[in-house]
Amino acid sequence: MKTEYEKMLAGEVYSAVDQERLDMLNRTKDMCCEYNQIRPKLVRERNEMSHKIPGRCDKQE
Repeated sequence: MKTEYEKMLAGEVYSAVDQERLDMLNRTKDMCCEYNQIRPKLVRERNEMSHKIPGRCDKQE
């Protein structure tokens, strides 16, 4: 049986209030908040953090 997250990735109907998915969403929001707090001139740190955030990220550095 697929998890709700696997269903979501497959484009199937899923429960948006599944605790695993909500935990992932909150972790990702926290990482985005951390990323946004990094000073713009700290390019290396921003690039490193951007690659830790789930999803797609351009590989340019």
